[in-house]
Amino acid sequence: MVERFLYMILLLCCTSIGMCAQQLEGRDTRGRDFWLAFPPNDHPSNVDEAALNVYLSSDVNTTATVWARTRNGTIDERTFAVDAGTVVKVDFLPSFLELRSASYPSGSTGDAEIPSPASVHVTSIDEITVYASIRELNTSDAWVVLPTDALGTEYRILSYPSDARADTVFIPLLTTAYPSQFVVVATEDSTIVEITLSTAGSRVDPSQRIRSVRLERGESYLVQAQVTVAQQNDDLTGSLIRSSRPLVVLASHRRAQVPILNDNASRDMLVEQVPAVDTWGKSFVVPPLQPPADAPATSPTSSPRLRVLAHKDATDVMISPGSIITLNGGDVADVPLIEAVSVTSSEPVLVGIIDRTANEGQLGLNRSGDPSLIVVPPQEQHLTSYRIISIEPRTVADPFYREHFITVSAPLGALITIDGQPVPALTPLAALPSYGYAHVPVASGAHVVASDSLCGVIAYGYGPAESYGYTGGMAFERLYQPTIVLRVLDLDAAPGTPGDLVVVVDSVLEQASLNALRLSRVSGTLSYDRTIFVPQVPGSPSQLQRGDLAFTHTFDSLNVGDTMAVIPGTVVLGRVAMDTVTIVSTAWFDVEEKPVSPTVRTQSGVVTVTDLCDAGGRVRLFDPLATAPVVRIYDVLGRQRPSIGDGFNLVVTTLQGRTTTQKVWR
Repeated sequence: MVERFLYMILLLCCTSIGMCAQQLEGRDTRGRDFWLAFPPNDHPSNVDEAALNVYLSSDVNTTATVWARTRNGTIDERTFAVDAGTVVKVDFLPSFLELRSASYPSGSTGDAEIPSPASVHVTSIDEITVYASIRELNTSDAWVVLPTDALGTEYRILSYPSDARADTVFIPLLTTAYPSQFVVVATEDSTIVEITLSTAGSRVDPSQRIRSVRLERGESYLVQAQVTVAQQNDDLTGSLIRSSRPLVVLASHRRAQVPILNDNASRDMLVEQVPAVDTWGKSFVVPPLQPPADAPATSPTSSPRLRVLAHKDATDVMISPGSIITLNGGDVADVPLIEAVSVTSSEPVLVGIIDRTANEGQLGLNRSGDPSLIVVPPQEQHLTSYRIISIEPRTVADPFYREHFITVSAPLGALITIDGQPVPALTPLAALPSYGYAHVPVASGAHVVASDSLCGVIAYGYGPAESYGYTGGMAFERLYQPTIVLRVLDLDAAPGTPGDLVVVVDSVLEQASLNALRLSRVSGTLSYDRTIFVPQVPGSPSQLQRGDLAFTHTFDSLNVGDTMAVIPGTVVLGRVAMDTVTIVSTAWFDVEEKPVSPTVRTQSGVVTVTDLCDAGGRVRLFDPLATAPVVRIYDVLGRQRPSIGDGFNLVVTTLQGRTTTQKVWR
C-alpha cells in the first residue's frame, strides 16, 4: 500500500507540473456543427414554466441555423444572426421535442428504447458555443453542447441512483418514480449502438443488460432505469456505450435527490453531455461549489457529491487528502465535496460534481439551489480561454436564477480575467499547494475567461429550489484512445530467392472499442529501397522509383497476429545490402465502405540480402537503376579485373524493363 501511495504522489506531482506547458490545440467546445436532444423532465405542476432552450454565442458576428425535428417528425428550421459577445436564445415547446418518460411501475414505456426522430441540429458559418437547458418549475438543469468534431464512439454514463415515492401502508404502490436515465443521438446514418447497462436491466427490459440499436442521422434513443417498490435505487452510472460512428451521449436523471433523504426533500433534474472515454484524464483539481446566499451550514448531507467513474479494471484513484480507492470498469467512488480536492488516477477517469438537495424536508422552506450535474475538466484538457454563457431562461418578470458563479482553478500566480476584470487571488488547495481556485459572481449572459496559464472552469447558478451547472469548456484531445499497432516482418533472403513483404497486427489496445468501429478494410502504402526487392504485383515505373508499394486487405475482425498484407516478390542484388520497410500511410473503412480513423502506430521491418560475395572487403553490389550500367569483372578468386576481354560470358538481367550488362569470368 505504501508503494502504491508513493506512486500516486509521484503521478500527482508529474501531472501538475506538466499541465501548464502549453495550451492544447484542436478540439474544444467551440464549433460549427452540433447535435442534441432533450431527456424527460418531471412536470408535476400546473404552472406554465416548462420550456426547452438553446443558447448561441460567438466571438465574431456570424449566422447560425437551428434545425429541430419533433417527436412526430415535424421540422422547424430557423436562422439567426449571432452578434459578437451576445446571446441568442431559441425556445422550443417540451410537448413536441422533449422525450416522453416511461410510466412506473407499469403502463406506457413512452419514448424509452425506441428510435425517436426528436433532436436538434445547430450549424453556423463561424465557430460558436452552444448551451441548452430544460426546465420546469423547481426542476431544471443545463449543459454545454459539444461540437460534432469533439464526439467519440465509446462512453460511460455518470448519473445518480433512481428515487421514488411509494405508498406502502396498504398495498405497496409507487406514486411517482424518478429514474436514472440517458439519451444518445446519432450524427450519421447507419450508426450501430451497443449498450451494456450497469444494472440488471431497464424499465423496458428489466432482465437484459445488453441491447443493440441501429440509428439514423438525427435519431435519439432514451434508456431509463427500472424502478419498483422493492427496487427504487437502480443507478445507470457506469453503463457502457459503444457506437460505430460519432455519438452524442447525455447522462441524465429525471429528478434526483442528492443524497436520497425522504419523500419531502427537494429534487432536481440532472443532465450533462458526457465526453468520450478517449478524452478522459488522470489528473483533476476539484474546487468546492460556492453555496447560495441562503444555504445552511455545511454538513455531509448538505454538501455536493464528488463522483469518480472508472473505465478500466484495477484503476487506482487517490482523492487527496485521502487514501487510494481501487475501482473496476464502471465502478464509481462517491464522497462528499466539502473542500477543494485533487484527484489522480492510474487510468483515465471521469469526474463529476452533483450539487446537493437544498431543502431537506422541512416544510415551508424554499432555499436556493438543488441538484445539478457538472463534469469536471481534467487538467490534461485545460485551456487558456473560454466563452461561457450564464443562462437565464426568463426574459420578463423575476429572473429564474438569481445567483450565477464562475469558478476557476489554475496554478497559483496565474493571471486570470473574466470579461477583462482580474480574478481575485486564488485560494490554495491543501492537497495541491501549487494550485488554487476562485469563485467569481457574474451576471447572466455571455462571459469570456482568459488566462496566461492553463486553467479549468465550471459555471453554475441558483434560484429558489433551482440550479444549473456545467463545465465551462475543455479540450477534447484523444489522449488515451484505442490503438492498432501494425508491424512489418523482417525478410532475409539471397539474391534470386522468392520472399514476401508481410504486415501483421502486432498489438491492439482497447479491443472492444475497435470492434465497435466495425472495421472491414485497410489500404496502405509501404516504402523501401526498390533495388533489392521486386514485387510480383502490377505497378507503374513511377510508383516503383518512389519506392512506394500499395496494399489492400479486407477482413471480418481485427485481432493480434492477423496478417494485413502479403506482397510476394523476389529479393535481388541491388545497391544496398539491407533496407528498412516502412508503412507510410493507412486508410481504414467500415462494413459500409465509409472511412474510419482509428489511431494507428507502425513498426518497420528490414529486408536483408544474404549470401553476398565479399571481394577484398567490398560487398558486391550494383545499382540497376543507375543512368549508365556499371560493369564490374571478377575472376574466380574474387579479384576485380580492369577490362572486358575474351573468356567472359555476357549476363543480361532485366529489372522492371531496365537492362544491366555484367561480364562474368568463365
